[in-house]
Amino acid sequence: MLISLNLKFGFYRPDWSPFYGCLPIRSFFGFNGGVMPYQVFTEKAIALIASIPEGRVMTYGGIAAWCGLPREARRVARLLSNLSHKHDLPWHRVVNRLGKISLPESGGYELQKKLLESEGVVFDGSGRISLKRYLWAPDSSC
Repeated sequence: MLISLNLKFGFYRPDWSPFYGCLPIRSFFGFNGGVMPYQVFTEKAIALIASIPEGRVMTYGGIAAWCGLPREARRVARLLSNLSHKHDLPWHRVVNRLGKISLPESGGYELQKKLLESEGVVFDGSGRISLKRYLWAPDSSC
């Protein structure tokens, strides 16, 4: 029997879950074998990021959604921060949902912008990339 906490009403109810219709809460967090261990997610995300073509971009949230965990954009950012050099990932082709570079000016912003511009990506006056023009979506999910 699955038990989850109903935070709105403050009681336990075996059939309620914030992921109702998707995943039981304890499966989501990896109990009972889990539905998607984070190692599998990481492997899928690495493969997807590595396949982003030159001159195109994806968003952190888009990568997470394509790989099966749509609310894990921050996990994608941490993955890029920790594993981009080890796996030779094109980290510069990942931007935020607004089409902007998320790195601070003193922490890689200029390098990412320069790398994207060298691939033909154009920024507007406010530092945004047109996602309508440059957003890449793979043919199928991870």
